[in-house]
Amino acid sequence: MENKLWYKSEATCFEEALPLGNGSFGAMVYGGTEKEKLSLNLDTLWSGKNHSYKSDTAIPAYKEAQKLTLEGNIQEAEKLMAEKFHNLWSEWYLPLGSLIIERANSSAGNYYRQLDLSKAVTAAKFGNTENECFISCPDKVLVFKEKNSEKNDYVFTLSSPLKYIIKIIKGTLILSGRCPSKGGMRLDDSEQLPFKYENNEGITFNCAFKILTDGEIKSKGNYLTLNNASEFTLIMAAESSFISVDEPYSKEHEKICLENIKNAAEKDFDVLKTEHIKEHSSLYSKTELNLTKEESKLSTAERLLNPDKLKDKGLIELLWAYGKYLTIASSRKGSQATNLQGIWNEHLFAPWRSNYTVNINTEMNYWPTLMLNLYDCHQPLISLIKRISVTGKETAESFYGARGFVAHHNVDLWGHTSPVGGFGHLGSNHYASWCLSSAWLCTHLFEHYEYSLDKDFLKNIAYPIMKDACLFYMDVMIKDKGEYILCPSSSPEN
Repeated sequence: MENKLWYKSEATCFEEALPLGNGSFGAMVYGGTEKEKLSLNLDTLWSGKNHSYKSDTAIPAYKEAQKLTLEGNIQEAEKLMAEKFHNLWSEWYLPLGSLIIERANSSAGNYYRQLDLSKAVTAAKFGNTENECFISCPDKVLVFKEKNSEKNDYVFTLSSPLKYIIKIIKGTLILSGRCPSKGGMRLDDSEQLPFKYENNEGITFNCAFKILTDGEIKSKGNYLTLNNASEFTLIMAAESSFISVDEPYSKEHEKICLENIKNAAEKDFDVLKTEHIKEHSSLYSKTELNLTKEESKLSTAERLLNPDKLKDKGLIELLWAYGKYLTIASSRKGSQATNLQGIWNEHLFAPWRSNYTVNINTEMNYWPTLMLNLYDCHQPLISLIKRISVTGKETAESFYGARGFVAHHNVDLWGHTSPVGGFGHLGSNHYASWCLSSAWLCTHLFEHYEYSLDKDFLKNIAYPIMKDACLFYMDVMIKDKGEYILCPSSSPEN
């Protein structure tokens, strides 16, 4: 089975970089020669705060729109729904920032970089330089090691597009940041409404790193320099204040962050790497796909451009393995569920807010998980469903006057379940007038039982949630021409 993505040139954009992750902490590694870039993410960095989404106008608007729809006055019903029923947009999943490593001397000669999916380790070789990078789940740190056949000088810079300060304590660079308490808006490519930082609210976080080296380290302002080094090992950790929706500012994240770095720094690099690979392999090796014994001599980029790529069975193996790898890297027991971009997002205003789009995308992320025997990787989805089964009760009552719980097509870290649309966006009916995600997500609960045969899970978690979902539909369905229907409703991905 094929397990490696490899390339003959460095990444020129985010989409060409190579993803690493331990479920919560993620990085895109560019493999640069003069300047290495690691784009960083932490799965609990979202805008906003926990608040109510109640509506005083939703129930009468829904009833009137239902009447108008059944009478054939579709445009009037759409206008009413958009203005009186649709509510606030979801919040944004945000980037942590970027680590930049600048080299005084570099050569791009004989360039090679790879991601070994079976080990979850990136590697690059060029000129006199070679490096490796991984994000350990057992040790909760990112590790980047570089060697040179000739000594080199470096500059290390850590920054964030969010509100932050830098401090350097005993050679450890610490970035302390805060997420905005209120999400901004991207109206179009030329106009944006900024995020707001209000009343010291918003999730706080730390990202820090320490360098172990044979060279000389100095701090200069907000960055570190390293001189006369033949090798170095950078150890980085990131933590946020978020524990749960009810405790978003409770975790002592700076202390935990620094302890993780200290504990990892006391281990040899080879020990960190071995423990990381062993833990990753325990999940990755549960399944494999073998279609061919032939090995391609083409790089991954060349294979994708090959006109005969449909005959390349190894490429099919690689795609299958890559999907499995991304699931393991972005969804672990204790992490948040994978969002629209897994955990990897470089944009402040990400496409579709990089939220949980539960009219198909979140479900698609998790369709293969149980059949690949990745039981632990399915747990974050269960946690997300449990969260919205609570927040969705307010939405069911406030928007429909119904029992049980409901969710619409957008969800965020806070458990947003109301129909989005921004109070009057007429195009919102195509996606927002749809209340079936709670039912669809319940199929994942039952599949979790089918694969695990865990009757305690079925009795105490799955069944109560499925029952509440059914209560909602029993209350909102109406009979029309002898059939029970939802009205008004759309089919957003049809």
